Amino acid sequence: AYYFARFNYKPIEQIRKGLLKHTENSAEADKGKNELEFIHSTLLSMENQYETIQEDIRVQMPVFRNALLLQILKGNIHGLNLEAAQKSYGITFPYDYYAVMVLDIYFVDESDYEEIDIIKYAVMNIMEELGNTEDRRAYLADVEKSRLAVLFNLGTDSKEAAAECA
Repeated sequence: AYYFARFNYKPIEQIRKGLLKHTENSAEADKGKNELEFIHSTLLSMENQYETIQEDIRVQMPVFRNALLLQILKGNIHGLNLEAAQKSYGITFPYDYYAVMVLDIYFVDESDYEEIDIIKYAVMNIMEELGNTEDRRAYLADVEKSRLAVLFNLGTDSKEAAAECA
């Protein structure tokens, strides 16, 4: 009976030891709990940490996307895994032709940063909504305090298509 109990306990003990290596306060976490309670509480803690990290990434995604678009506009894509970055940030360039439009937004009160951010956010949403059609993709990058750049990926090479973007 002892041998079978020991044999069945060994995998649980290995999991507990493996989790102990990855817990912050391993001595406190292990105190007063049996192995299954410890494994359960550690897995719940890891799930909470994972959700926190996912939320942080979701909040920071627009900043990462803007940085990628700025690098593309500047031509600094050397050594960058562009395909992976595009997939991560939801950017696709299915067409062969490109156009860039720069928007300068003039504000009456340039010291009101909250109003500037709200206006830029609204302009970015409107431009992306209007710029994305069946044969065109539009991506906006926040270049400076009062300047936005729109990167169009066009399905045709006509000047009319580029002029239509404007």
